[in-house]
Parts: sequence; C-alpha cells; structure tokens
Amino acid sequence: MRAALLSLVGVGLVASACATSTAGRPLRASLGDGLPFSSSAATTTPPPPAATTSTPSTPSSTSAAPQTAIKTVTIQGAGNTNGTYVMSLWATDDVSDCAAHSYGQIVTYFQQHPCRAATRYLWTLPYVGRTAAVSIVCLVAADNPGGADPYLYREKFVTLEKANGTGSIDDLIREGKRIPGTAGRIPSDEVFGVFDEDAQACVMDAWYTTGTTNPQDSDLRSLESDLFKSDATIVNNI
Repeated sequence: MRAALLSLVGVGLVASACATSTAGRPLRASLGDGLPFSSSAATTTPPPPAATTSTPSTPSSTSAAPQTAIKTVTIQGAGNTNGTYVMSLWATDDVSDCAAHSYGQIVTYFQQHPCRAATRYLWTLPYVGRTAAVSIVCLVAADNPGGADPYLYREKFVTLEKANGTGSIDDLIREGKRIPGTAGRIPSDEVFGVFDEDAQACVMDAWYTTGTTNPQDSDLRSLESDLFKSDATIVNNI
C-alpha cells in the first residue's frame, strides 16, 4: 500500500526476502481509483469468514484540505538512489483492522489472515523541478507460525494487490483526506508500485500535482523504490 523489514522504529524483524514493484497500476474495482481527496497471527487453516465483501467500500465524505502540513522533514532514501528528500506530511494514521479498511477480495484475505499493523501516509515533496504527491500504505502481514515459508501471507497479499480486479487496502485519499493544491483526485495516470520484504509490504501511488504524469515515469518509480524502507514508510504499533 520500509525496514530490514523497513526502517522500523523499535521493531526487529528477521531480514530475508526481496523487494519488488509493479510496472504499472493494475485495473481494480471502479470505486477504488480516482476518488476525491478528503479526509495475531493467523492459523494455517483459518475458518471461513462470516461474510465476505467483493464490492468496494464506500469512501468517507470529503474534508477540507489542511492549510499547513503536519510536519516537514528531511528523509534519506533507503533504496539504490539514496536520495535526500524534503517531504511534507498532510495526513497519516495507524490501522489495526486491515479488513475494515479494504475492499474486494482483499477484505476476505485480511479476515482470514489479519495484518499485524498498518500505517498510511500522504506526502508531497519538490522533485525533479515539480511537486510530487505520494500516497503510501505499509503493513506487516500475519505470521505463518511453523510454516516452511514464514512470509507466506505477505506473499499472498502482494499477489492479490498486484492482480487486476481484486480490490485493495484503502489509502487515506479514499477515506476522505486531502492534499492542498491538487484537483482533488489521484489521477488515473499515476505511478503505482508494490514493494515488499520479509513480513512487510508497501503500496504506493505517486503523481505530479500539476500537469500530466506518465504511468511509467522512471523518476517517480525511482522515488517510490527509494522511499521503501525509509522513514517515510514506517509501520507503527507493532
């Protein structure tokens, strides 16, 4: 939606796995994209959920854009570029029930394999002579105790998140938060990426706040990769 896992504060997870990203945003349920900005380990064979949801959840009502950022910080990239970014944070929250903040098949997945924690962010930053916006959702997937693959449930989430028509975990834009100085929507030509390592996965959407964005923009893709495992993608409360 960043550590040895990410640069997690006070979290020690075993490093092993690799980071990956997609070449472009997959087609998902129609209500999941282009909406106005506004404001436990699981068992290996869990029982079926009492109810499943294949229809996107209804977004929250739009709120006014904040006049000032929550904070502006300098963040050191953790990827191959290792750039330094001056980033403004406009909204963030922590999620304990990922199923309640998802839609489509992702809801069923989280009902069966609850995430351990998730943190969501809305950032902007000056970048390559423009202003870029980045929506980030990072989560720590359920454990797979005793399993041959300790990161099985993270892998399952990433597979679903990358697939067409399977839904997604909600970002803050979908749930009503807003970034000032934008048209109020994530553009359809954003750069979409899913990055994962060990038990952690991050879903990112990046776009320029003015003008057009090429969905294959190499600069934005590099930015997303560099932010993965940086302080811009910390998962809290785990």
